[in-house]
Formats: sequence, structure tokens, C-alpha cells
Amino acid sequence: MTEIPVRNPYTGDIDYAFAEPSKSELAIKISRLRENQVAWSSLQLCERGQILRQFADGLARHKDDLAQTLCVDTGRWGLSVMEVDALAAITRSRVEQAIVALQPKRMKSENNDVSHLQVFVPYPVVGVISPWNYPLILSFLDAVPALLAGCAVIIKPSEITPRFIEVVDQVLNDAAELAAVVDVVPGTAATGENLIDLVDVINFTGSVETGRQVATRAASQLKPAFLELGGKDPAIVLESANIERAALAILLCATVNTGQACFSIERV
Repeated sequence: MTEIPVRNPYTGDIDYAFAEPSKSELAIKISRLRENQVAWSSLQLCERGQILRQFADGLARHKDDLAQTLCVDTGRWGLSVMEVDALAAITRSRVEQAIVALQPKRMKSENNDVSHLQVFVPYPVVGVISPWNYPLILSFLDAVPALLAGCAVIIKPSEITPRFIEVVDQVLNDAAELAAVVDVVPGTAATGENLIDLVDVINFTGSVETGRQVATRAASQLKPAFLELGGKDPAIVLESANIERAALAILLCATVNTGQACFSIERV
């Protein structure tokens, strides 16, 4: 394994490091996930949902430690606390949505002469490559729905913000069934490339430039790639708007997290 140094944004010092897995080590992890996914997908959706609720409860129990590690890596406290609370709330919400959305559906054609049964089949192993601006939320935003659908998930957060991984592993280990089908591995772009080669489908959140590379590598192997990339978010102020309120809303949306947010306003 290669040691990857991590810089503390408060001090500028390199005060943390992690071991990056080799491709063969990553393959072993994914092989374990693939084996465990069979039993996970055989659970009833309501059972998987209950386990994900336990995950949300675990986030609350480990809230202080998670927020502290996120704060050290990102240089902010309030939004780090928000991340933990928001992910717990998002997880509970996704459980309720999945119970409806993932049910088999019998549907008929407009003429009622053809009917078909829609059944959702999980990918065995889903890979998630997430960015540094909201390290915790964006690591699990795609992972939670995939888990509810019966997939196993391996997550590679940004190498800039890896400290929360140790604490989130404790949260996962509180629910043994979940720890069997979720792995969070630190790594650089090299690990991300290896991940694409080894999983069945990839989710990537990040820049357009890197998104192109992810899409190209996945396409060369005929693997689906779901990409959330950069954009230029507009705000449109109508003639009837309260100008002072609109200006304040735009200012807040443009500067939240120093502008490092996918919904940051960049054009008015």
C-alpha cells in the first residue's frame, strides 16, 4: 500500500495519512461485497429499510466525532454538523420513498391489450466516487438508494477529505448486515480508475473534466455511469419579486460553503 499524505486546511501542515489499496486489494474487497450482496438482495425491502434506519440512528450517535473529522478536513463547523443531520434525514426519507418506488408494478398498454410486470433487479456492486465539498452526504447520497434496491456498494471519497472514513466505519459496524455490503475506501484517482474496472456500475460526482474520463473508461467496458457534474446555476428575478429578499437569497446561495456547492448561484 502507498501512504497518501493529507494537509490540514487550518494549519497547512500535513498531519494525517492513509494507505491507498492496490488494485488486487481492492478486488478482494469487491469480491467480498459481491458474495455478501446475494443474501442482502434476498432480504425483503422493508428489512433493508429497517437496517438503513439503524444506520441513520448510528449517524446521530456518532454525530460529534463525525462532525469533528469533517471540520478538520473542510475547515468549517456549522456545515459539518449539518451534513451529519442531513444525511440521517435523507436516509430516513429514502427508506420511505423506496418502499413505494421499488415495488413491482403491473402495467397495461393504452389499448389494454398488452400488460407487463415491472420488476427491479439490483446491480451486484455499485461504485461511488464522491467529491470533497460535502464529503459525508455526497458519499452516501447515491449509496443509500442503491443499498435499498439490494445492491452492495463501495465508496471512494475524495483524498482531500478522508478523515471521516474511520468514524463512518464505526457507524456501519453497528449494523453487521450493512457492514457486510458497504465498504468505504480512501484513495486517489488511481483507486477511482481501479474501482471503475471492478464494479458493475459507477456513480461519480465532480468536475466535467473528470466526469468525461469516468464516462470514457466505463463506456469502454460497457458499464453504466451516472454522473453529476459542474454547471452554471442561474437565478431568475421576476418583475414582481421583492428585490431585497431576492438579493439576500441570491447572495446566500452564491456564497454558501464559500460557493463550493452544486447548487451555488453563478448567474443572475
